[in-house]
Amino acid sequence: ALTMNSAAGTFTYHGCTVAAGSCSAEHTFNNNKILSANSVVMMVTAGFESQNRGGMTPYSNPSKGGIPILSTGTVGTGSVTFFICNMGATEIISGDLKINYIIYSA
Repeated sequence: ALTMNSAAGTFTYHGCTVAAGSCSAEHTFNNNKILSANSVVMMVTAGFESQNRGGMTPYSNPSKGGIPILSTGTVGTGSVTFFICNMGATEIISGDLKINYIIYSA
């Protein structure tokens, strides 16, 4: 699990490995700004460092190192679950992901 307590920010998920065409196990993002299950948590990948790309970069060449996307799961008071999915057909994701997030709570 990862914990950050700001309404918006960036974190790096280290050591991500996801096979082509599949999703990771469920991860938990804890944040005290998530006030209820009605909160909206937006998460997007901002950069990706893989064995095949070299260096943290935006998606300038999606044919190398997989195509990572995020899928959010259950939102509850203080946390949200998410999955890292690889939309690439043949390349695995193996490296670090930079993830931006913003939380909207009423």
